[in-house]
Amino acid sequence: MIDTQSPSHLSCLIEGIALVKNEENCTAQNLKMRLEDQGYEASVAYDAAETLSSHLQLAS
Repeated sequence: MIDTQSPSHLSCLIEGIALVKNEENCTAQNLKMRLEDQGYEASVAYDAAETLSSHLQLAS
C-alpha cells in the first residue's frame, strides 16, 4: 500500500477505490486523471492509481 503520510493521501486512496468500484473498464491512467479532476495533486493521484492497479482489477 502507499504510505498514507497525510490525510490527502488516504482520502485520495479512498476516492480511488470508490471510482474503481463504480466504473467499468477503469484504467490506472484514467483513474489518475479522474483523481486529479477531483483536486488531488498529480503525485498523490499517481501513487493512488499505481497502488490500486496492483490490488484491484483495473482494465489494461
